[in-house]
Amino acid sequence: MTIVPAAYAQFGYTLAFAERTLSAVLRDHLAERGTEPETWYALQLLATRGPALDRTTLTANLKPLERRGLVKVVVDPDDRRSRRLILTAAGRASLAAAAPIWKREHARVERLLHTAGADVVRTGLRELS
Repeated sequence: MTIVPAAYAQFGYTLAFAERTLSAVLRDHLAERGTEPETWYALQLLATRGPALDRTTLTANLKPLERRGLVKVVVDPDDRRSRRLILTAAGRASLAAAAPIWKREHARVERLLHTAGADVVRTGLRELS
């Protein structure tokens, strides 16, 4: 049996707890704009990676996004077996409406971490992923 050092276990717990806390805060505030963190993430991925986003990336949110008219699924003209996801005007509007809330809450978190601390955490998390 492998024993995990307390510092590593606590780091993992703290990271998971922080993620749940931030998600809960974002869920409450994004609800003001009729969206939720999962929708924000999906729309942001689509907006930044473009229309050829891998469908499996958005599987859990694809149907609700389609029903709400935020994305459109079209046949890829270069490979008819593939589908392309397109962010609709409504999807862009939803993303734009939620952006100020997203930025405000992340700025609040960064203030809590202080600028240098936020940069260290962000860099470390990028290295992990």
